[in-house]
Amino acid sequence: MMNESNRSQLLNISIDQTYPQLPWLLGEDFPSFRIQLERLRWEGSDQELLNLFKPYPIAYRRLLTNLLLLAAFRNSFNDKIFTSVATTFRCPEGPHEVEAKNVKDRNVDGNALCPDHKKPMTPVGQP
Repeated sequence: MMNESNRSQLLNISIDQTYPQLPWLLGEDFPSFRIQLERLRWEGSDQELLNLFKPYPIAYRRLLTNLLLLAAFRNSFNDKIFTSVATTFRCPEGPHEVEAKNVKDRNVDGNALCPDHKKPMTPVGQP
């Protein structure tokens, strides 16, 4: 499971990736947006940062797309770490168990998704 620090780090990387497009996406709102963004990056929560983007649908979608791509990359990159922690996962649908080597997808929080039902599973087997 992804902890709060990892989520914050991914969000900040996603903001960095989206930032060069913001002047074009936000137009005349960019100068005031930039000031709020810098303040929230130092003092605000992840939710406040996301809320700052919400009134700008295209910028918000770009941010979320970057965030999802980063999370997916992190999950595939760290597969060996996840599989060494749990050897099997229990799917709530069914219920049935899936071996870690058969897990192909994870959600944004890093939870293994059932290959058949796409629902988050619970780790049950430890090495």
